[in-house]
Amino acid sequence: MLRPIAFIDMKDSETFHRQAEFALGDNLLICPIAEEKADGRWMYLPEGKWYYWWTDQLEQGKDEVWADADLNRIPLWVKAGAVLPLYPVMQYVGEKKVNELTLHVYYTEDEVTSTLYEDAGDGYGYENNEKCVKTFTVSGDASSLSINQIFEGAYEAEYSSLKVIVHGLPFTPSTITADTEAQKFASQEGNVFDTYTLTTQKVKFEKIEISK
Repeated sequence: MLRPIAFIDMKDSETFHRQAEFALGDNLLICPIAEEKADGRWMYLPEGKWYYWWTDQLEQGKDEVWADADLNRIPLWVKAGAVLPLYPVMQYVGEKKVNELTLHVYYTEDEVTSTLYEDAGDGYGYENNEKCVKTFTVSGDASSLSINQIFEGAYEAEYSSLKVIVHGLPFTPSTITADTEAQKFASQEGNVFDTYTLTTQKVKFEKIEISK
């Protein structure tokens, strides 16, 4: 749902008159560039910590920050602790078979909740509980990060695999488990933080634990 950024922090008067920036849900902050030949723009980040989608640059909120953005990108910030689900790009529901769901997880030292709603995408099956609401809760400290998942509803998604990409870890993990079962993972060097990726068939995991 698109919202003015004042809805993110109604106690912060700096958010009241921002006309270009807007929020998508609770965890994404977006601002288009409307100036010719611009290579970025200044944006105001509400309270909290925010990662720049393109680089994983981490910034503290309640301040203006510069967002590098050429013609190939739009300024996009992700709130620390968010879990962002990504499906394959499709032009319409059912164009492609979805074999794998990607979850982008952003490190936080707070406790942050994200929600994913799924159903068949057509018809009225959701009225008969043919839907699923997945609630992710992310929390961390200096040496660990946990991702908890709770399910509600009877809908079964068609994908049988999850790719989990973890951003912003302040430590190098030694183990990653899904419901206590060790998972293989790989690292990829990033601009600011390395990212860590695991692929698991535990689609209905209750807890992923990442430890130093």
